[in-house]
Amino acid sequence: LLSLSLATSELPVEIEALKTVYKTGETIVVTCVVFDNEVVNLQWNYPGKVKEKGLIKLDDIKIPSQKLIYTLTIPEATVKDTGDYECTARHATKEVKENKKVVITVHDKGFIHLEPQFSPLEAVNLHEVKHFVVDVQ
Repeated sequence: LLSLSLATSELPVEIEALKTVYKTGETIVVTCVVFDNEVVNLQWNYPGKVKEKGLIKLDDIKIPSQKLIYTLTIPEATVKDTGDYECTARHATKEVKENKKVVITVHDKGFIHLEPQFSPLEAVNLHEVKHFVVDVQ
């Protein structure tokens, strides 16, 4: 989990991504959280925005403290979705704004699938050498 925050800001904002590297076809999820403010305008900037790729969901949590949770979901990611994912929160009545950004990478190739021909748990004796064979597909 990647989480960035600035505690001293008048507009405390965090951006979170469960991971920053994805494979083509996976779903990208980035969350921007605004603390202790209800009157906020939040904008996302990300590579697929011009094509209106992505769903934005808002959860308003009041207990135990005020939190606005904006979740950006990009289904079926492609290499073109690689780049900066930035949320900008602006206070509706004060001249205060806060930006947070995370870099997301989507890979097309380079992943392998391992099919081990042994059990998940293997016992060995001290100083014993054990060979494992793995079929790479």
